[in-house]
Amino acid sequence: KVGNAPCSSATPVTAAAIKCTIPNFLPQKMSEIYGCEHLLRLFIRLPSVIAATPTISEVYARRIFSKLGDFVRFLQKHQSELFAGAYKKP
Repeated sequence: KVGNAPCSSATPVTAAAIKCTIPNFLPQKMSEIYGCEHLLRLFIRLPSVIAATPTISEVYARRIFSKLGDFVRFLQKHQSELFAGAYKKP
């Protein structure tokens, strides 16, 4: 049950319905399954996504990459805590 709405097959596809459904299929958090390594793989695609987005100016793109650089440095600093040697298969 999410909020006041019960989970059922009649529930429309909404954020509430997804919150109802996902825990039934995934016994673990997505981050426990995929981990930081998967996140880093997604970062590789980020420059092309930003370049293909016409509403993001060059100035704003530089700010995004600056923050991304800060985040990558954080991941590097805490890699022993954040990166697992092996992940469980779902």
